[in-house]
Amino acid sequence: MLKLMLRRRGAFLSALMTAFVGIAVMSTASATYNSNIGGMPTSVISYEAGTVLFILDSQPASNGACNAGYFEIDPTNSSDAVVARMYARLLVAYTQQQGVQIGYDNTGACGALGFIHVYRVG
Repeated sequence: MLKLMLRRRGAFLSALMTAFVGIAVMSTASATYNSNIGGMPTSVISYEAGTVLFILDSQPASNGACNAGYFEIDPTNSSDAVVARMYARLLVAYTQQQGVQIGYDNTGACGALGFIHVYRVG
């Protein structure tokens, strides 16, 4: 009987620790941004490693420590599916000459290449 109680207690503590770690990871891994900008893509450049750089006709002149020359979709901070979805939206907007809404951090969260890191293309 004592073994069963200890086993259940261990399973409960294990589940509790797993839940705690999961919540901690989710709270630190969630991408947040604090600014949106709309505009038409005037240039879209993709690289073999998966990085996508683009320019909007309303490109900001500065963005904290980041180089404001391009917006950057950084595959090290986004899954392949997210990068592919944002890239597809950009290409459609570029070829159809339509505007997009970009979500980014205007306090200087830079991508791997030092350009303005993009969290959302819509």
